[in-house]
Amino acid sequence: MDLNTHGSASQNRYRQVSGRGDDARIVAPILDRLPNGYAMLGGSGQVLFANAALHRITHEERGLYISSGHLRASNSHDNETLRAAIARALHDEAAATIHSAILMRGLSSSHPVVVTVMPMAPDDRTLPATVHAVALVVVLDAQPVVTLSSGFLREAFQLSRAEAEIAIGLLKGDTLGDVADARGITLNTARTQLKSIMGKTGVNRQSDLINLLARCDTALPATTAE
Repeated sequence: MDLNTHGSASQNRYRQVSGRGDDARIVAPILDRLPNGYAMLGGSGQVLFANAALHRITHEERGLYISSGHLRASNSHDNETLRAAIARALHDEAAATIHSAILMRGLSSSHPVVVTVMPMAPDDRTLPATVHAVALVVVLDAQPVVTLSSGFLREAFQLSRAEAEIAIGLLKGDTLGDVADARGITLNTARTQLKSIMGKTGVNRQSDLINLLARCDTALPATTAE
């Protein structure tokens, strides 16, 4: 999907919820490419915009859905907690720096989502003046879906293709032995390549490498190309 088509799809989703497609031309295509779920809420808690990742999560029975233009939780206790968090973000001036985090589990998956609700300052200059959002909801998907690509790792850290495949395998939670078996190489060869990876990425421990890769994976769009 090219950027123009992607932006058009984002704007259509914005219009369906809020009827204000003009603002979406600026902010929607950006948020729509991020791997985590994002929703901007208006003064009454209505969803002004929900990006593609949030729409995917709400359609997978992960404990969160959109009903009548508002975010709801499937579990009644979670729903009350979510409503209270949104109300604080919308109306409590003293809560300007408070972020409410809620762990939710759905019906169809054992992987939870973490929902964070935070107020947006009225004078926030990071958004266009026409965007009338007063709260931001961020939904972190705990399902281990790795979007980091071999191509990105080769370009960013000058890894070889073999090294990039090992790095991605480790990020997915595989052991070095599992990665070696999957690639048909010896464990000693995998260790040599891991040592090279750590040298190129500037880390000294495997755990530091995983943390670095995880930060890159979270920041990158879900459609990163090979």
